[in-house]
Amino acid sequence: MEAKHILIALVALAFIETVIKASVVKRETTLSHVEAIYSRFKNIMPGVDGTYNGEYHSGGYCTLDPLPPMAIHSKEWIRVAAGPETYQKSLGCGMCLEITAEGVGSGNDPIVGKIKAVIVDECAGGCGKNGLDFYLNGDGRWKISYVAIDCPTKPGSDGKVQLRFQGSNAWYIKLQARNTKVPTAGIEVKVKDKWHCLKRKPDNYFVGTGLGEFSTPLHVRLTAITGEQVETSIPEIKDNFSFPTSVQFKGINNGGSK
Repeated sequence: MEAKHILIALVALAFIETVIKASVVKRETTLSHVEAIYSRFKNIMPGVDGTYNGEYHSGGYCTLDPLPPMAIHSKEWIRVAAGPETYQKSLGCGMCLEITAEGVGSGNDPIVGKIKAVIVDECAGGCGKNGLDFYLNGDGRWKISYVAIDCPTKPGSDGKVQLRFQGSNAWYIKLQARNTKVPTAGIEVKVKDKWHCLKRKPDNYFVGTGLGEFSTPLHVRLTAITGEQVETSIPEIKDNFSFPTSVQFKGINNGGSK
């Protein structure tokens, strides 16, 4: 059964690469980025560094402020900044993790046990390629392991994908998919009955320009890292508002039930 799921995922990833190459607007997201993030769900990342960065207030590179409902699970969940190979030019933003640590390392505040976390930022230095910077008060550098899991959903609209504009108008859009069970590999919008891929930016938004005038309702198609696609629409172009939708990715079913 596992082999079947991997085969389906590989076919889906190949589809994503084809769309990227064929698109009028080439995305920042490449097949290698998608494969790297997908592998986080299938393989434990062992023996990397876990460090502390103080309490999270705002300003993460993922531009998820205000944090969406599924990024605020409970007091047991924490927020982390990820090293560049897990951040993957923002593709890892919003991804949920299960972290395991045994207090191996140095400092005054050992990291121990199992911890659930969501990525809200990039750790550009000091974490290594795949380490994590914990948004907690503490001291030390500790060995941790982690695996990506489906983000647990919530009842009602809080458990559905949200779409958010920034600095957009009828001729230029900057759009983010947030509150997703697994990361979003690509966003397309329909202009004059034709789908166009938007270009991912390092701040976890997708940009569309030079495509003509955008009309509303704006039809949107989202592609998950699994290749799953869902379609929805946005009633108006309005900045800094999280538009609720009625769709959500199925996910990978990897630890996201709790």
